[in-house]
Amino acid sequence: MNINQQPVVFALCCLLITGCKKTVEPACEQMEQAVLRYNTDELRMSLLQLIPDFTMIPYNRQNLESLAATLSRQCFISADLACFDCIKTLPPQSEIRFKWNRIGTGYTKIIDLCANPNQTIRLVAIHD
Repeated sequence: MNINQQPVVFALCCLLITGCKKTVEPACEQMEQAVLRYNTDELRMSLLQLIPDFTMIPYNRQNLESLAATLSRQCFISADLACFDCIKTLPPQSEIRFKWNRIGTGYTKIIDLCANPNQTIRLVAIHD
């Protein structure tokens, strides 16, 4: 490579490194902090910021899978429906597993959800 090509290669490397950097939405950061503090009220508020009709979504397997996919896409985390109606309580509860890394630290948390009396999604608890 000749000396005239070096600045171009350097500029392209800088662009690739900084151009791929993902910034996390403030509501996503609030969601992560709420989960780390096991604070369901704060989590509910951050979910409403990310998904304004969260409290109106019907509780079913497809919608919980869609919720997990939306959070994965919007917040750069791994969210998946770990189980549907697998916690045998009244009403049965489901689990969405969150996994994410920030500044070299990995986190895994579980969100428990169930149906409200009107059959919409209700946030129940956060645990490891």
